[in-house]
Amino acid sequence: MKNFLVGCGLLTILSFGGCVGLALLGTSIDSDPVSEQQGASVNALEGGSKNQGTGVDKDSYAEDQGRAVMITGVQSLDQIDVGNQFIDPVPGPIVWVDAKFKNTSNESGNFVYSVFKLVDTQGREYDEITDLAYTTHRDNIGLPSRGDDYYPGEEKPEAIAFRVAPDAEVTHIEWKGLRFNLN
Repeated sequence: MKNFLVGCGLLTILSFGGCVGLALLGTSIDSDPVSEQQGASVNALEGGSKNQGTGVDKDSYAEDQGRAVMITGVQSLDQIDVGNQFIDPVPGPIVWVDAKFKNTSNESGNFVYSVFKLVDTQGREYDEITDLAYTTHRDNIGLPSRGDDYYPGEEKPEAIAFRVAPDAEVTHIEWKGLRFNLN
């Protein structure tokens, strides 16, 4: 019986250690929640603005903690339909934002924890679309997954989509406390 209890104790310690290890693996890929809450340092690259009041203009990189984002284009869509009878289209209106993501660190990494918000002239905020039709459309046009590794210095095309109110007039996107102008 003593051996059984010792074995259960070791199994519990190993299980707990494994859970802690898994928890630590997922904490610091692209986001540092502590520094975000304390106003993470945001740097502009290639002519982008540091001023959060005016924001970063299109076609300028903004960098935060080894990751950089550039907005390259914006378009309005009525819907996202992948032409598959088993996948419902994403109804619009939709704002589709073309972007480039770049790893500016000295280590491989990804953008899996990057979260974007779109803001309209009335101050309403919109979350990114994550519907199956959107992710299937991304795959169909060859966009990488945000979980894919970027080697140091690597840049990849990206797209971000938002379902908005019919009367929305969009002004900017927010990422890690930084404002990207869309006008």
